[in-house]
Amino acid sequence: MPTAINVQVVEETTERIQGARGLYLADFSGMSVEKLSLLRKKCREQKVQFRVIKNTLLKRAFNAHGITALDDFLQGPTGLVFSPTNEVAPAKILTDFAKEHEKPAIKAAVVNGKLFDARAIAVLATLPSYEVLLSQVLSTIIAPLTQFLGRSTPPCGCRRRWPTCWSARSKNHETRGVRAAARRRRRV
Repeated sequence: MPTAINVQVVEETTERIQGARGLYLADFSGMSVEKLSLLRKKCREQKVQFRVIKNTLLKRAFNAHGITALDDFLQGPTGLVFSPTNEVAPAKILTDFAKEHEKPAIKAAVVNGKLFDARAIAVLATLPSYEVLLSQVLSTIIAPLTQFLGRSTPPCGCRRRWPTCWSARSKNHETRGVRAAARRRRRV
């Protein structure tokens, strides 16, 4: 018969992981309280949650969401690390912390419904964030147009390039440019 506290922990965990984009399991055995506190602090700074929950309760919370891929990894001391906003941030925090302090060991993760092992998580941690990837793709798409506009001259005839000739639309600037072009032609 489950106790009221266990039922509450399962319900609370089920609610928290409902909006999570990635669920990571880490083995924190052998870590001192200082290092565990430091890991929690780094997680809070990045808006990542770190929870230590009994494996059976964690298994019930996962099964409530239909996640059964992590059942085999729920052995020994297990910490649940997840973020409701970013699926890669927990991987980066765990791998960076493990490089510095040799612990925690990452067991497995479920990101967007797919199971990742420790090696795949290490590769995932090296990827830039979604926003950075999006900006890189957009800059690649926009680059040819930017180069074209940077090398062409505005219709006003001045020697400025498009990006610096913001006043090319004003009537005064056009007449000034036309007059300057006419003077140049007369000198030749």
